[in-house]
Amino acid sequence: MKNIIEALPIPHSQYKQIEEQLNAASSYVSVESGQQEAIKWIDNNLSVLGHEHKSALMNILINNLPDDSINYAETGYDSNQSRRKVAKIVGEAILIGGMCHESKLLGFDLSLSTVKEIVDSKLVIDDNKTELLMNIAKQYGSNQDMLFPGVCATDSNVADMKTMLVHTLQGIPDISTRNLIGVGGLRCDNEWNMAMDLPTYIKMKILEDKRYYPGMGIFYYLLNYKPQQIPLFTKLSNQEMGILEIFHNNVVTTQSATSENLAMLCATYIPPWEELKKWLPYSADNIDFDFAFHSPSYEFAFLEKFSKALTNGNTDYFDKIFNKQLLDLNSKLSHLWSFNSPIHLSWTTELASLSNNLMGKITNHQGDWCTRYGIGSNNSSVEIRFYHTSDTRCFPPEYAGKTFAAVVYYPESHLFKGKSEWCGFDSTKSPWKEINKNGIIKSMLNYINTKHEI
Repeated sequence: MKNIIEALPIPHSQYKQIEEQLNAASSYVSVESGQQEAIKWIDNNLSVLGHEHKSALMNILINNLPDDSINYAETGYDSNQSRRKVAKIVGEAILIGGMCHESKLLGFDLSLSTVKEIVDSKLVIDDNKTELLMNIAKQYGSNQDMLFPGVCATDSNVADMKTMLVHTLQGIPDISTRNLIGVGGLRCDNEWNMAMDLPTYIKMKILEDKRYYPGMGIFYYLLNYKPQQIPLFTKLSNQEMGILEIFHNNVVTTQSATSENLAMLCATYIPPWEELKKWLPYSADNIDFDFAFHSPSYEFAFLEKFSKALTNGNTDYFDKIFNKQLLDLNSKLSHLWSFNSPIHLSWTTELASLSNNLMGKITNHQGDWCTRYGIGSNNSSVEIRFYHTSDTRCFPPEYAGKTFAAVVYYPESHLFKGKSEWCGFDSTKSPWKEINKNGIIKSMLNYINTKHEI
C-alpha cells in the first residue's frame, strides 16, 4: 500500500483509511462482459427486494431488453455500460411506480398508461403490475443501491484508483466520470456535464434520465397543475393554499437555464503551508458549497412526507416543517444544479460516500486540508479553495480551527491548469455576494463571463 501513498505529506495513521477506501472501491470495479452477464448480475442484486418484487422487475426487464451495443465515450472510470443499460430499465419501472404512487397521494390516481405517457416511457408493462411497482417505489424510494452498475476503466490508459487518489490529493486530479476514491475529483464528460435550474432538472430526470427520487413526482405535478386543481390540497386552509400558489407560480415562471460542456471540480487537496498561510486573512467560516456540487435528490423528499401527512389528516405538518422547507426550496429554484457532479454516483444513497467519504479526513501532518470547488467553461475555469486549519494547530494559535478561502482563475484552461490568477475570497464583493441569491455555480459562471468581458 505504501510507495506512492508515502509520497503524500500525510500522517502514517491515515494510510489505513486510504487502504480501506480503495479496497471498498475495488469491489465495484468490473470488466465489461456483455448483456447476459449483466442480466445475471441484476437478477442477483434484486434478490434483496424479495421474490415477488424481484420477479416483477425481472419480468419487465426481459420483456424490454435494451440493445446490447456498448460504447465507452467518456474518460477515466465510467459506469459498466452493459449493467447500466439493464439497470436503467429497472430504474425506469421504479420511476413509473413512484409517479403512480405520488399521483395517488395527490388524489389523481392516474393509470399506469397515463403515467407512462407523462414520463415518455416506451416500456411494455402489464397494468396489473401497477400496485407492485407502487409498493416497490414506496418501500425503496431512492435507496436503489442494488442498481449501481459499478465502473469500468474506459480504456487501457486509465490510471489505477490508487494513482488517481494520490493525484487528487496532490492537486492534479485525473478526469473521471465516476469517482470511487473518496476524495472527490474532476469530471468533464463529452455529453452530460450540465448545470440547470431546478424545474428543468426535474424534467430532465423524469423524461431523459428516468430516475425516481421521493417527492419529485409531486414537484413535477406542481409544474403542470395549479394547487387548487390538486384534490389533496383542497384540505389546506386559504392561507396555506396561498403559500402553495406562490410556490407554483415561481416554479412555472422560473426562467429555464442550462449550461452545458462544463468541467466540474469538487475534491480534497493537501495544501502546503506556504500556500495556505497566504490566505489566512480571508475568513470563510460557516460557508459550505457541498450542497451545490451534488445532484439534487433528497431536496424533494419533504413534498412526499407532507402529502402523506395530509392524506392521514395531519394538517399540523404544514406549519411545523413543510412551510420552512418549501420556502428554502423556493429560494433555490433558479440556482444552477449539477446534473452529474464529481461526487455523484447513480442510484445510490448508502454507496454515495464512495465518492466523498475521505473529504476532510485526509490532512497534512498538522491536521489541515483544503476543499476545492470549481467550474470550467468556455476555455477558462475558476475555483474556490477552502483551507481548513486543524483545531489543534499550535502556530499561529489564533487561526486554529478556522476556514479561509482563495479564488483561483485559469484564463487559458477549462480544466484548472496552467496560467492562474489568485486573490482572496471576499463574500462582500461581486459575484460572491450574490451566492445566496444565485447559487455558487451560477456565481462562478458569472465570474468567468465577467473575466471574458474584461
